[in-house]
Amino acid sequence: MDLNEIRNEIDQIDGQLIRLFLKRMECSKAVAAYKTQNGLPVLNTQREKEILDNVAQKSGEMADEAKLLFQTMMTVSKVSQYPMVTQNHPLRQTVQKAFETPFAPKKIGCPGTLGSYSEEAAKTLFPASELCYYPSFEDVCQALKNKKVDAAVLPVENSYAGSVSENYDALLKYHLYINAAFNLPVSHCLVACKGTDRSQIRKVYSHEQALNQCKDYIDQNGYEKEEMINTSYAAKFVAGKADPTLAAIASRQTAQLYDLVILDENIQSSKNNSTRFIAVSNTMAVQDDADLISIAFRLPHQPGALYNVLCKLYCLGVNITKIESRPDKNTPFEYVFYLDLKGDLKNDKILGVLCGLQEELPMFEIFGSYCLK
Repeated sequence: MDLNEIRNEIDQIDGQLIRLFLKRMECSKAVAAYKTQNGLPVLNTQREKEILDNVAQKSGEMADEAKLLFQTMMTVSKVSQYPMVTQNHPLRQTVQKAFETPFAPKKIGCPGTLGSYSEEAAKTLFPASELCYYPSFEDVCQALKNKKVDAAVLPVENSYAGSVSENYDALLKYHLYINAAFNLPVSHCLVACKGTDRSQIRKVYSHEQALNQCKDYIDQNGYEKEEMINTSYAAKFVAGKADPTLAAIASRQTAQLYDLVILDENIQSSKNNSTRFIAVSNTMAVQDDADLISIAFRLPHQPGALYNVLCKLYCLGVNITKIESRPDKNTPFEYVFYLDLKGDLKNDKILGVLCGLQEELPMFEIFGSYCLK
């Protein structure tokens, strides 16, 4: 048998598989209708185990491969059932209310002081709002929790240095919702007191993220470095010290505010450096142009758990733009997965799958749906 004959036989088998697959999916719809009428959940762990055990027993040396094939078919089946079975799910009510909730905050919590990158992002997102400054990210979140501000602007990710982990943790800790996002191009400067020569600098101050973003420059010059709560405070600190051996890594605007001299510009390792800022509040509000969805979840301890989640999202045809794991602060050696995906919550199939995930996973949170500006 030559290659073409083998391929022809494969095509015939595939045709049979397609017909059987479509027939199986019709049965799946009937199952969904029954479950809806009788208030049953989509997931039936015992039933799935029985099917996979039976498949493995009948498949001999191909047991693992056959189990994967059938596990995928069952995942696809559940994706088709979710929209029907989850019509009364509480998450649907939350999302529907979010579409009807305006997002026009008057007071914005902002970490740092005048001249910070957070201030620039906040003014871009909310040009007509009042900014309230707080020393740290934690202070901003506390102010939001205590309703001293209507929303807060926080950095969550840098294109070079990666995630601002503490702010991702804050989303869960304070049950915050992301209602808008903005990518701010960031150009770092080495700033010091007037009269300082760059050859005099021995130590630089800045936020951890800024220090990481300028690591190559710092290493090349042999500077000692020290972290501060944010870049604007670092500039203010250096201005107050009047020590020619000290410098800060901060913005051009910050240098002007504190009467500092710019010794060097664009010192970040990546010349296309940018930081993503998010606007968060205590209430989910989804605008009509929202096309990004952020979620977090913890997985059950079983083989293929992450695959099953990703397979369901793949069935939606959505693009996952970010995925990372963070230690669960409440449970040792447990991890929370954070995902950003392109999608519209008005899509019933997408919302159905998110409802299903919330129902089936040990922990599932949706941080909101928003537009990146």
